[in-house]
Amino acid sequence: MMMNSKNKQPPWPIESRQSHHVYMQCIDSLIKEKKYTKGAELGVKSGRSTVALLHHNPKLHMIAVDLWSPHSTIVEKQHDHDKDFKTCLKFIKRFNVEDRVTIIRKLTTEACYDVENESLDFIYIDATHTAEAITSDLKAWIPKVKSSGAICGHDYAPRFGIIPIIDSLGTREKGYIDEGKTPSWWILKKDINSKWLL
Repeated sequence: MMMNSKNKQPPWPIESRQSHHVYMQCIDSLIKEKKYTKGAELGVKSGRSTVALLHHNPKLHMIAVDLWSPHSTIVEKQHDHDKDFKTCLKFIKRFNVEDRVTIIRKLTTEACYDVENESLDFIYIDATHTAEAITSDLKAWIPKVKSSGAICGHDYAPRFGIIPIIDSLGTREKGYIDEGKTPSWWILKKDINSKWLL
């Protein structure tokens, strides 16, 4: 079932384009509803999403995973990695969440080895936007999520070519897809197709 968000947008603390407010709203609502306290964002860039979620959820701890450096597997060449990393650190300090965020500056498929299995309430995937990359991230990070947790991500949009991968989780039937040009999505781990748990 495909659902659209109808709730009032939260007052995000960090200046950003309007679409950013929309696509993080459903993740913020999920955290509050499930009382999640530990998550990870894969692909942090300037840190807006991670810091905003921490700001609005005082009991939340986030792991922020990003290489913040050029690499052959990263297709988003337009990023200014040094600037993004400095901006992320600035936002973390500005909103006083240093004690609730752990930065792992590695490739997502390498950083997974620094995190214990079934230790996270949710993951939010927003790293390299290719079918191969999101498949690798899902395989590497689904085991890190508790059985009561959720698999989440950004950019459920045709131009990225990742919709078939996300749909294969069972998201369209059992999960949640937000509205907008670059929607966020989530599905509870207990509802994902069993082939992803092998």
